[in-house]
Amino acid sequence: MPRSSSVHGVVDAFFTSKKYIVPSAVVSPIFAGCVFAVYVGTGASRFEPAHNAMVFVVGSEPQAPLDREDLRAYRLELKHLLAETYSRKPNHSIDKNWERLQSKAKTTVDAEGRPVLEVQVGDDVVEIGASADNVLNGNAPPQIVRQLLEARLASELRRRQHGVTETEVARDWKLLQQSLGTGEMSRAPRSAHVDNLRGSAP
Repeated sequence: MPRSSSVHGVVDAFFTSKKYIVPSAVVSPIFAGCVFAVYVGTGASRFEPAHNAMVFVVGSEPQAPLDREDLRAYRLELKHLLAETYSRKPNHSIDKNWERLQSKAKTTVDAEGRPVLEVQVGDDVVEIGASADNVLNGNAPPQIVRQLLEARLASELRRRQHGVTETEVARDWKLLQQSLGTGEMSRAPRSAHVDNLRGSAP
């Protein structure tokens, strides 16, 4: 199925569609001028249902998404972290690496009903927790857990339409720190709203 098109208001759709506005302008220039006045003067040209929308957070009240400055700070720090961690692998791609790893993974649940991925590693099948509550509790090698958390953070920081909250990013950033171990992650985001993450490594 093709993806849905963008949502437009009535005036927005009318004015930006040639099949409507051109015949109207020919038949009644005054009517077309009124539509233009409404389109520009009332802000109908900027119909954005998601503008200033809050983000749903499981187990919490809806929160405001991170602004561009904070997202940029997180992206920069994650970029620095990956460059240091994989300094000997210049072509390292967290997306491709994790995509290849999970392509043959099987989904199941743990004893508490939380999602788990079963991944083939060599001759063994290991379990990786797929939620924030159990991602560090499986028996997978630390580097695989780290790859999962890196891919998740990178995906969150690319969100543009629905946004991501500081609570979600801070939680996953802390999990990534824990997966790296004490002293392995010296950097932390430095934006105005996320300075409190410094030194949060266990």
